[in-house]
Amino acid sequence: MAGAQRLGDFSVLLLPVLLALGVQGLKWNDNVGTELQTCTGQKFEFDWKYTLDQSNEMEIRKYWTAVLNGKTVDLISQRNTDFQFKRTGGLTLKSASQKDSGKYTLTVEVSQTSPEGTKKYLRTASLLVAEPPRTEGFLMVEQNPNATYDHDIGGWHVHLACGPFVSLGYPHVNVVWKVIIVHHE
Repeated sequence: MAGAQRLGDFSVLLLPVLLALGVQGLKWNDNVGTELQTCTGQKFEFDWKYTLDQSNEMEIRKYWTAVLNGKTVDLISQRNTDFQFKRTGGLTLKSASQKDSGKYTLTVEVSQTSPEGTKKYLRTASLLVAEPPRTEGFLMVEQNPNATYDHDIGGWHVHLACGPFVSLGYPHVNVVWKVIIVHHE
């Protein structure tokens, strides 16, 4: 009876080891962040790469989805020529635009003929496509004609405005003026 008990303990310990040896592993070979940014018109690449331990027969499916303007979109079924899909998992936006801002997810599904079945591996990142502010070819700075002398600070209070802007960009630009006072003697 004691021998049978030992054999039972041995087989219980051996089973997880054998299962672990057959498990397919997916290893991500990148250090892409989760908060990404690019500018409009720029080529942008989600450089997500992976390698697989190929010890058993398997089937690999990749799904690219994005949440754009609150809607989940299957990027592969869209057949959009703005996207180029890479065999290793990467995705390239040929010319990023504001509509491409959103949350992107790559799902790699590995199906095996072994007992492990199907496993899913995910990579997700948010992309902000920024648009620089645009003017009509020049940037003009104007001083409001109602400048007032401030006795408390011993200087003039001047209101400045700049423009004309065709677009304030995205995210919208904030202009902060920095005053440098030079005293000549």
